[in-house]
Amino acid sequence: NSCLAQEYLNAQLPDTTIYVINLDSRADRWRNIASCGLSKFRTERFAAVRGRPGFAWEGCARSHLQIVAAARKRRAPYVIVAEDDFASTLDWPAWEARLWTILHWLLRNPSQWGVFNGHASGMGLDVPTAVLSQELGLVEMPGGHNTHFIIYNGAHYDAVLAWYKVYHPRALDNLADPYDPS
Repeated sequence: NSCLAQEYLNAQLPDTTIYVINLDSRADRWRNIASCGLSKFRTERFAAVRGRPGFAWEGCARSHLQIVAAARKRRAPYVIVAEDDFASTLDWPAWEARLWTILHWLLRNPSQWGVFNGHASGMGLDVPTAVLSQELGLVEMPGGHNTHFIIYNGAHYDAVLAWYKVYHPRALDNLADPYDPS
C-alpha cells in the first residue's frame, strides 16, 4: 500500500457508479459483472445501443455518448463508463482499490486530464509524453485506442459530444487518439 492509497482509503467520492454498457443479448456478461462483489463502487447496467451488422462500434460509440450526455445534463463532475467485456480477468479487490485511488488523484488534478483511458491498447500506442503520478503509474500517452474502461472529466463533456458530430462514422475508440483538452 502506498502513502497515497492510504490517504484516500476512507475518503468519499461524489459518485461511485460505473455505467456498464451491455447488450440485451449478452446477459451472461452482465451477470459476471454484477456478481463481482465490489464494495466501494456500484455498477449500473446501460442498455447498449446496437450498431448495424458489421458496425458494432457505432452502437458502442452511441452508448458512450448517451451516457456522457446524461452526465452532462445532471452536471456530474465525471462519469465512469465500462464495456461489459472489460472485466473477464480482473482481480476485483485489487482492481477496485486501484481505481479508488486513481479516481481520487484524477479529482485532485482535474486540469491534467480530460479522458482517462483505463485500458489503453491497440494500434497507435506511443511512448508516454509525461508522468502524471509516479506513485500510481499514471502517464500521458497519446495514441491509445480502446474504450473498454473510460472516465470522462465533466469539464470536457462538450468536447467529447462534439467529436461524434465531427468524426462520425469513426469509432469512438479512434476519437480518443486526437484528443486535445485545450
